[in-house]
Amino acid sequence: MELQGTIISPNCDFASNVNVTAIRMDWEHTTGKAINYSFFMMLTCLTQIVLLLRQLLHSQSQSTAIRVSLLCVGWQTVLD
Repeated sequence: MELQGTIISPNCDFASNVNVTAIRMDWEHTTGKAINYSFFMMLTCLTQIVLLLRQLLHSQSQSTAIRVSLLCVGWQTVLD
């Protein structure tokens, strides 16, 4: 779809030609990409949670567990 027009203002001594083109979206293609993106992000978040739990299980002291979990939460924030 295309639209062409002219804007004229004699008081301001202004004239402009306007061309507008509308592009239709292929919603089936876009929906497929959105589903793929959400699937991969779900896998990424699940992997982050598993790694966080493994790090917490392998840390010996409470202070180390606090630092490890804060680092992992920070990394999750960066990825999100």
